[in-house]
Amino acid sequence: MRSHFDPYPGTRPTLTVKLCLAITVVFLLVDLYYLARWFELRHDQKVLDTLVSLLPPATFLASYRIPSDHRILIVQHFPAKHSRLERASLVSHQAYAQAWGYAYESDTGDYTDRTAVRRELVDPLGAEWIVYCDADTIVSDPSIGLHHLLPPDTLNPQPLMIAGQDHNGLSAGAFGVRVMSETAEFLESVLAPNSVEDGHSDQHHLGRALRSPEGASFAGAFYEIPRMWVNAYFLDNDATYAINEEGDGWYPVWQVHLVDHLKFKYSFRTLLEQAIEVTTEALALQADVKIAGRRSGALAVRNAMELLPSTAWTIRRAREHWEIVEPGIDGMLFLDEVHGVVNANGVVLP
Repeated sequence: MRSHFDPYPGTRPTLTVKLCLAITVVFLLVDLYYLARWFELRHDQKVLDTLVSLLPPATFLASYRIPSDHRILIVQHFPAKHSRLERASLVSHQAYAQAWGYAYESDTGDYTDRTAVRRELVDPLGAEWIVYCDADTIVSDPSIGLHHLLPPDTLNPQPLMIAGQDHNGLSAGAFGVRVMSETAEFLESVLAPNSVEDGHSDQHHLGRALRSPEGASFAGAFYEIPRMWVNAYFLDNDATYAINEEGDGWYPVWQVHLVDHLKFKYSFRTLLEQAIEVTTEALALQADVKIAGRRSGALAVRNAMELLPSTAWTIRRAREHWEIVEPGIDGMLFLDEVHGVVNANGVVLP
């Protein structure tokens, strides 16, 4: 006999039924998550494939060199397991280096490789400049040749290091060093294993070394460059290209650094799609212009990039900068001056 009145006997869901429904909903949500992730990965790969397809067939290796008049080496360091952004960064820089004929290296060592400069020194055909780039940078405008941004040989003292600064001071997200014995000695002393294992970031060590008595000579050959050239942040890249024929209002933005929260807030595909658009425009322009002795392969892509107005504008902006810049670290801020001592994970240490 029922203890209470039930107008619809046997129709109320039991606890078991409720539990089964909850589990079903959870599995459906998990399936939807992985389906969405599959579509994201597929879209990522499609964009990367499109970028690579614009270049002549080549085997993309971790390290390679193409004969070039511009002896520049781009170096990146990645964790053992690449994230989607890090994979995109690697392909982005490989494609860019191949297009311009620069050398490229990637590995999973310490960020600022102490041995790269020394290796290039002993190679008769080694690089004259090494540009270090973080693993969360994407080349957004491949028409900007790094050799157009580098300092001229007429500067005195001869530049040994170029870098920009942001609200955190000296930016180590992307910087360049000249391949000289002085550079090798500086990096080897600053980033020796016994000095970088103290929990502090390499950015911290570079800043300290540049201000130390031992680093005074090297610091005297430091030259600041506009951070936007090599280490723009996504929000800095909102400028449109509504400019005149002389390029007034335009500035070089070679790559964008999706640092910290920006990598979660913005999609790197937007930057890759911009690089694809620039490359496509260059190749289309080359097809419309009859070039005597037109080259093929990677050299054809390089020639095409040189036809874009941005090449002339880049040369102009770089010339204007190098005509007025002064050597040394006066006017530079450094990480510990802004935030105190910071470790490699961005945590302020006591």
